[in-house]
Amino acid sequence: MNKISMLISLILYWIGFSALLPDFLHQVDPDGIAYINEAKVFFSGDFNSAINGCWSPLFPVLLSPFVKLGIDPLLLCRLFNGVFSCLILFSFNRLIKKLNVNYSFLLALLPFAIALITLSMTFYLLGPDVL
Repeated sequence: MNKISMLISLILYWIGFSALLPDFLHQVDPDGIAYINEAKVFFSGDFNSAINGCWSPLFPVLLSPFVKLGIDPLLLCRLFNGVFSCLILFSFNRLIKKLNVNYSFLLALLPFAIALITLSMTFYLLGPDVL
């Protein structure tokens, strides 16, 4: 995968992200509410109540300092998923380079397909599915 297709896929991803964010910002699921509540509990210092067997503690730990600053947790979750999606694109790019895959037309289209998949996962649920 060359740098141009990677850069174009990232730009298209953020254009799509910016266009879809207002429509999907307030789409909430029960797991997303639980992650936001866990972030608030983590910041209060009640770790015994915050850690449970149902939800992973990584996403609430990442959210908790920003929730305390007063940033909208719904927007914060979407932004985190957007950043994690870009990290997926970068990781995929490094994997392709490490495997020494020959460049072809289909390989040039693959970052765009991954950008679409991660964009749909960013707005599908509020939780850390992209993470």
